[in-house]
Amino acid sequence: TPYGGPVSPPVLADWREGTTAVFDSMAAFAEATVNLSGSGEAERIHAWRVTPQFWSVMDLPAQAGRYFGADEDAAGERVVVLGHALWQRRYGADPAIVGTDIVINNEAHRVVGVTPPAFRYPSADVAYLPTYLAAATPDRGSNYLSVLARLRPGIGLDQADAALAQVNARLAADYPDNNAGIG
Repeated sequence: TPYGGPVSPPVLADWREGTTAVFDSMAAFAEATVNLSGSGEAERIHAWRVTPQFWSVMDLPAQAGRYFGADEDAAGERVVVLGHALWQRRYGADPAIVGTDIVINNEAHRVVGVTPPAFRYPSADVAYLPTYLAAATPDRGSNYLSVLARLRPGIGLDQADAALAQVNARLAADYPDNNAGIG
């Protein structure tokens, strides 16, 4: 039976490398629950740890500020993008929140941006944090990332499926314990 995920950081890297002809960008994300404190009462909120490519896959400009990039992710910088609903509910839609620090899990995180109202993926009232994949385990059995990608113009799903199948066949042969049946 094909295995649809989640996948490990090494598989994500292999998929990216082997599918550049069919995908403009490929991103990953993982759900988290974090403690948000500071202004207002402390609360537990949903968060998504996303790779910097997440923003190019989604292809929507920020409502305020910007999205974090690869350099910030690789350096382990404590940055956050607020979901539009969280920005409205918790911070009164104040654009001055961009550039300030908020406290997540007892650590200061610089707010770099806010998503637009139409952006609700994978949910709306959330914070988006970097995945810090550079510091992630290289273990192929550490499967926690969901993956999404943006097709290149003129590429159909059948071409994308074929490219991924080719990469997955190689991974299944090279790493049968962890990658047999991946799809």
